[in-house]
Amino acid sequence: MNKRLVWNFEIHSSPELRLPRQPELTDEMKWEIRFFWPADAIIELRGLDDSFLDLSQYTIRQRRDCYYLLPDSEFNIKMRRDQLLYKPLLKKANNARAFGKKINLLEQDKKTFLPGMKQHQVDNLLNLLNDCGQQIEVNKVALLHKLNTIPKTSIELARLQIKKQVFFTACIEGKALTLVESLSKHLLGNELSCDYITFLKKLAIHD
Repeated sequence: MNKRLVWNFEIHSSPELRLPRQPELTDEMKWEIRFFWPADAIIELRGLDDSFLDLSQYTIRQRRDCYYLLPDSEFNIKMRRDQLLYKPLLKKANNARAFGKKINLLEQDKKTFLPGMKQHQVDNLLNLLNDCGQQIEVNKVALLHKLNTIPKTSIELARLQIKKQVFFTACIEGKALTLVESLSKHLLGNELSCDYITFLKKLAIHD
């Protein structure tokens, strides 16, 4: 029997989620696999026991971001609290994406080449954003739960409001690709994953 966790997310305790006791191979990059659903979807997270129903174990985050979408690119760039943040995509592995630390473009030397986009210097990228960047605002409330793994792996559950529509998203993230992949498969089975920028571009096309 499913139990409501939060919003449209429900948990089912089987099959049991068994976290590995030994450290997994760790990358400097943070891997993530993300999923999106419409407002009317009921999302089942498999293998979570009743301890996950205790919302005091979650960190709550509220964000209001303005993403900049560029044609023919998947650059993850957003304005948050007067910071123009670039989240470099460094590697792909099947459905997983590996990202480096966020970079505030407004604090970089204008001739700096950025990780994940060797063809662009900062000044060139800023010009592109001004000339052809499509803006889309995302209001997000997220609950973050850190799992007891080495290295740490997190589950993020979030409610999004975009263009007066509501969506839900879940993300499994951590510095061990094998952990991120196995947890995603266990929790969400054959659900189709999608990265943030691809999802936002689909919304922009249908606007």
